[in-house]
Amino acid sequence: SKVVPIQLEQEGDVNSGYVLTKLKADNTQVTIYGQEEDLESINYVIAKVNVDGKAGNTTINSIALEKPNKVSKMSIKTISVDVEVEEKVTKEIKDITVSFESAPESLSAKLIGEKVTLKVTGAKSKVDKLSKNNIKIYVDLTNASIGTAKYELKIANQDANLQYEFVNG
Repeated sequence: SKVVPIQLEQEGDVNSGYVLTKLKADNTQVTIYGQEEDLESINYVIAKVNVDGKAGNTTINSIALEKPNKVSKMSIKTISVDVEVEEKVTKEIKDITVSFESAPESLSAKLIGEKVTLKVTGAKSKVDKLSKNNIKIYVDLTNASIGTAKYELKIANQDANLQYEFVNG
């Protein structure tokens, strides 16, 4: 036998006005049984969680664990999963100052249009915390040379669960 983690796989999308913030299973591990050499290559068991259309926090019961080939039995066959969603919001953050990073010492840099507006979409609790004071937008000048050039604006410490879009203002 072997104990392996249960890997949750999201199926479908929550209601368009919401963002999925958490999937939490009542069991995180399962004991699988079978021939030792067959179990060696199995590192997890999958449970597919259908969140299609969800617009509120809920618990989904009796989600089947997918039994891998050559596994004779599993200690549990189903799990319950708590699904947490949060209202999706979009916020425009204006007048964010752009900074320079890694400018060659021999060069000085000047920005044409020094402030930018950023549109951020995601979970309300995360978006509400953002302001022009805690978002850093910068230009990486590592390979800069003399002259006028276009550089990509970058956002420091992006949250993978939020969408960012520059607004030309």
